[in-house]
Amino acid sequence: MLELLLAFSLQVSAQELMSSSISPKTLLLDEEQSEDDIELIEETLQRYAKASRSVIVGEIITMRNVESNLGQDREAEVIVEKWLRGTGGVGQTIFIPYNAPFIEEEWSTVPGKVVRGYPVIIFLDNQGRVLEGNAIFFYDGKYLWRNKRPALFLNPSYDREWVDQNPYDDYVVIPVKRVEYWLAAQKAASWIRL
Repeated sequence: MLELLLAFSLQVSAQELMSSSISPKTLLLDEEQSEDDIELIEETLQRYAKASRSVIVGEIITMRNVESNLGQDREAEVIVEKWLRGTGGVGQTIFIPYNAPFIEEEWSTVPGKVVRGYPVIIFLDNQGRVLEGNAIFFYDGKYLWRNKRPALFLNPSYDREWVDQNPYDDYVVIPVKRVEYWLAAQKAASWIRL
């Protein structure tokens, strides 16, 4: 029964989930991200930039669970809109390993979520795997969005109505400019063949 529910939940598309359309810029107008989050974001982006062979901007078109790791690993097909690092075709198959359980109060341990139809930015290692199993971000309004809890859905504009709530309580928000900065400043590790 659990497998059936998981299979159904994986087939949800972005269009079926949209119920609001508050722009990302509007969500962030009156709020500020915590200093701790900003510091961890910078450390994480530097680590991702060093370990990534390629970084793609694209849209998830299909996904499925695979047999490895008790069925918690996933594979997805991505239509690539743009390569921020590396080169390749328009279609890419990515592997999303399940690395570790979520640790309360540590958003960096939230497993990466993929939803068909969502625009994403993905950091991949030299074998086409999502770095750390969670270097995948929803991409909207020149920001990368990362949910801080596994039960929270990925799209901040449609999760809730956001009345009198701080989106930074639920999401880490990263300007695309910071990703571009770290990709230029932190070259890939020498053991990664580009």
